[in-house]
Amino acid sequence: MTPSSYGWYQNLWIRLFNTTTAQWTGPFNLNYSNLGGPAGDYYSNSFEPQIAMNAAGSAVVVWKRTTGFYDSGSPYYEPPALKAMVYDNNGLTPAWKALARLDNESILPAKAKTVIDAQGNVVVVWLQEVGAVNNLYYSRLAAGAETWSAAASLENSDTQIRDFDMTVDGTGNVLVVWDQEVDSIPRFFFSLFDVDSSSWSVPVSEMIASGRLVVGMDEDGNAVAVWRMPKSGGGDGVYASRYNPAAANVFWSSPERLDTLPGTTGDPVLAVNAAGNTFVSWIQSDGTTDSVFASYLK
Repeated sequence: MTPSSYGWYQNLWIRLFNTTTAQWTGPFNLNYSNLGGPAGDYYSNSFEPQIAMNAAGSAVVVWKRTTGFYDSGSPYYEPPALKAMVYDNNGLTPAWKALARLDNESILPAKAKTVIDAQGNVVVVWLQEVGAVNNLYYSRLAAGAETWSAAASLENSDTQIRDFDMTVDGTGNVLVVWDQEVDSIPRFFFSLFDVDSSSWSVPVSEMIASGRLVVGMDEDGNAVAVWRMPKSGGGDGVYASRYNPAAANVFWSSPERLDTLPGTTGDPVLAVNAAGNTFVSWIQSDGTTDSVFASYLK
């Protein structure tokens, strides 16, 4: 917590570890700095930070921020917002870029995630309520640029999206997957940002899926998505599908159940390395005790 003359506010701080000096930098307040943070940011609460970093050491931090101390009549008023800052480790003069607001709605996004590719391009995707329906929006900051793209809808359906995840490959293609109901049936949708054309593919659903989704991708664009959903016999199981970017029509394989016990599972976690080796882990009950299970795809 960070004290101010108006009370206590939860600001967002960060420290960087320098591998050359083997030292941590001093604490840096992302809410209020000489890089554009207004007073309304300082006197407000920040929460749910997300961070991503590439191999070169460039990073992006995204977080949600409340309205804070000032009311709408004050010149210092800042509406609730989704904020982002990028650390550009370009090898010459590493520095933070200006603080930016990404969304343009009066209601805070329900969830936000971010990726940064090897070249330093950043994409942020968030779940935003508009007209009582949760839709996906995105913004992109090109490597070397100072201005984010305007918030834009990734899909414009009129049914609820409950969860999503995103990943990036070695060349900067970004894959987003989400769980959305169609005619009361939960379905698995995806869209791919093609870095060469700077455009998103039309959202497509190829299978039924529900629950928490996680996805990872290797450097060549091959991906694995994992989720939890009801299985025959009762309870929830862990299911996985593989994405082939070179496929002609159907990009995702048929869902494969990973767990083997009758007990229900917890939400899965996933890791995919550059070569495509995949590790999935989850918690599952045997009827008496919860244990940690894992499955490995090589």
